[in-house]
Amino acid sequence: MADIEIRLDRLEQLYDGLDPAPFRDKALDRAAEAYLLECAEDAPGDAALRVRITVPAALVDRQPEVAAAIHAHFGWLWERAERRRIARGRVHRVAMVLGLAVLLAALGLRRLFEVETSEMAQVLREGLLILGWVALWRPVEWVLFDTWEHRQRRSALRRLSRAEVCLQAE
Repeated sequence: MADIEIRLDRLEQLYDGLDPAPFRDKALDRAAEAYLLECAEDAPGDAALRVRITVPAALVDRQPEVAAAIHAHFGWLWERAERRRIARGRVHRVAMVLGLAVLLAALGLRRLFEVETSEMAQVLREGLLILGWVALWRPVEWVLFDTWEHRQRRSALRRLSRAEVCLQAE
């Protein structure tokens, strides 16, 4: 189990002061959210998380409220990230098909200039080849790199939405 430790003087430090929702339904403070998420991303990927919050002794009995707020906040962020992943998947598939279509069209057009030996024909051939591969640049980047990063973030959000939350007296 990976521990994430925070020290608070008052519970209001954990919540977003601009959120007008009742105290138990408030969004977490952006700095607290960023800290918890960064720590979760740094923890080993398969380890369960425990958020240990050191508070004044009078606040220890508020543990269920704080745990519910943390679980709800990160659960909501995870659901939002999942919806974005699904929407991005559709866009990525369309972009990949379009990129492949441009590549095939560019390679087909390139063949028209193969019999020509002039400088201009050579420039056009090379330009079409470059255009075809550049059309695939972003779709391939999404598949190979962005997907991995987003998967790690979603995993950290999911783990935080299920983390054990303990309040301990200072």
